[in-house]
Amino acid sequence: VVIVIDTGRTSAARVGDGVRLDASMEAALLLAALASRAGDHVHLVMFDRTLRARVTRTDGPRLLPSMVDAMAPVEPQLIDTDWDAAIAQVATMTSRPSLVVLLTAQDSPDAARAFLGSLPALTKRAHVLVGTATDLPAEHVPRRTADDVYLEAARERADRDAERVSAAVGRAGGEAITATPEDLPPAIADRYLALKATGRL
Repeated sequence: VVIVIDTGRTSAARVGDGVRLDASMEAALLLAALASRAGDHVHLVMFDRTLRARVTRTDGPRLLPSMVDAMAPVEPQLIDTDWDAAIAQVATMTSRPSLVVLLTAQDSPDAARAFLGSLPALTKRAHVLVGTATDLPAEHVPRRTADDVYLEAARERADRDAERVSAAVGRAGGEAITATPEDLPPAIADRYLALKATGRL
């Protein structure tokens, strides 16, 4: 199992009470704990244009402390992620990953273009989950002022954009999971367990 955490500019976006990077790290730790107990090897890379953290060839009780130590100093970087280079990191960890989990954003088709272009290189050789922490879907509010109308339109457009990116992930052979920061870690963990139960990992 290879977990890739995007530390580029979209990881700095506020979601819930924190930033997206925090939710990604929580999801990575929960998945690593489950996968390690199930006997899978777990590898972690945190990347934007530079390798920010890496944990590999560490199993058993040393895995989670090693991941926490590697994650602790990492902060979001206000630069676009080089996805070709990030995905190349996967090959340096293991030649035969059964599952690759990419923790990034799926908010904007324009921002996701480079990511989506690099995705087929992974889906040809592994099952790929793309996990994103996001706020709750926009709720309809009474349109009292012009500002209310513009705000609701912006939220609706953001929701549509996220749906388009998720659909593009599916067309590229991956599987998109989008949830609130609280729900993302268990959602990814549940999907991992389902894949194991059906013999797909």
